[in-house]
Amino acid sequence: MKLSPVLLILFVAVCVYYLIEFINHRNEKNSKRKIINENVEIKDRVASAIASKISSDAQQHRKNRERYNYIKSKVDKKE
Repeated sequence: MKLSPVLLILFVAVCVYYLIEFINHRNEKNSKRKIINENVEIKDRVASAIASKISSDAQQHRKNRERYNYIKSKVDKKE
C-alpha cells in the first residue's frame, strides 16, 4: 500500500504543528515559573532579622578592631 504524497505532506504538517505547540507550551510554563520566582517578596520579619544580624556583626567587628588597635598600641609603646 503506497501513501499518496498529499497524505504524507499532511502527516508532516501535523507533526510540525504539534511540535511547535509543544515547544510553546514548555516555554510558557518556564516563563510562568520565572515570574513567580521574581514576585516572591521577603517578609518583614525576615528583613528585620537580616538587618539586625548585619548590625550585630558590624558592632562585633568594631569591637575586635578596637581591641586589636589597643593591643598593637601597647606593644608599640614597649618597644
